Amino acid sequence: MFSNVEVFNVIKLWSIYIPGTDEYHPAPSEAIAKHMAKNHNAAMDAFFAKYPSDSKDMVEMSVASVAEWPFDPEDHAAEIKLFDYAGWGLEGGAE
Repeated sequence: MFSNVEVFNVIKLWSIYIPGTDEYHPAPSEAIAKHMAKNHNAAMDAFFAKYPSDSKDMVEMSVASVAEWPFDPEDHAAEIKLFDYAGWGLEGGAE
């Protein structure tokens, strides 16, 4: 039988990372993390198109990327319980 530690070493927990705010947002799966990053980046592209920034750093620091969750698995599980599927446009599942 596997211990919890052994299982967590096999299962990857996913998130998106936004460097400017140094935030990780948990995702239920890698596919959903990719969807989240794509939607976040599209929203930021629209924002900067409407409100151009002279700061290349500001634009680059707003780009989300898919990343493994760097914190405790228990924290990921607690955050996923609160995950807003509709807020991320996922009523029908990830693309």
